[in-house]
Amino acid sequence: MEFPFRPQVAAWLSEPVEQARKVHASIMLTLKPNDGLGAVSDAAPNGPLSPGYTGKS
Repeated sequence: MEFPFRPQVAAWLSEPVEQARKVHASIMLTLKPNDGLGAVSDAAPNGPLSPGYTGKS
């Protein structure tokens, strides 16, 4: 899976992440930093996989 996520990818992940969260499960993703690790910003941890994510901006 590409990383950092495009908005479309984050939106697509929201449903399976929420389903896993409801049953206290985990999701494992393999991430590909297509633009190199330097493209990963401080904002990346605030996506749908971070604790406390609400899906609201």
